[in-house]
Amino acid sequence: MKRFFTLSGFCLSAFATAPATPWVPISTNHDRSVVIYADLGAFRREASVVRVRLLFDHLGASEDPRRSYVTTREYQCDRGLARTLDEQFFAEQMGSGKVLPAEPSPDCEQKIGDNRERTQCAAPWSAVLPRTVGNDVFKAVCKIQAV
Repeated sequence: MKRFFTLSGFCLSAFATAPATPWVPISTNHDRSVVIYADLGAFRREASVVRVRLLFDHLGASEDPRRSYVTTREYQCDRGLARTLDEQFFAEQMGSGKVLPAEPSPDCEQKIGDNRERTQCAAPWSAVLPRTVGNDVFKAVCKIQAV
């Protein structure tokens, strides 16, 4: 049995059996150098609040050694708000390779303990800005129904 999803211009199919990888493309940036994927297996919806794992995969060459990052975000779909719960950066595409340190953020603090490369964020809710990649991702994840 197949279910079809159409999100941000992508036509995607999800099968009843688990796919080899949980990542499903949901959006790109304006020049298509970054593809944004969602992990539908980790997708949670409670009323209008969505929690989702996202993968930002950089396709083109860059001076930045971080080729991809995985983040958990929450969205208040009815209020147009978002916040980052955690993020992890990787040296290779698709969340693989060496884990790289995150840049310090005023809204986040480095997690102390066994996993210093993961940033545990205490980010406050912030407005999703129109005409941005963040807004495209917001629209896509808010359209997804729990799987």
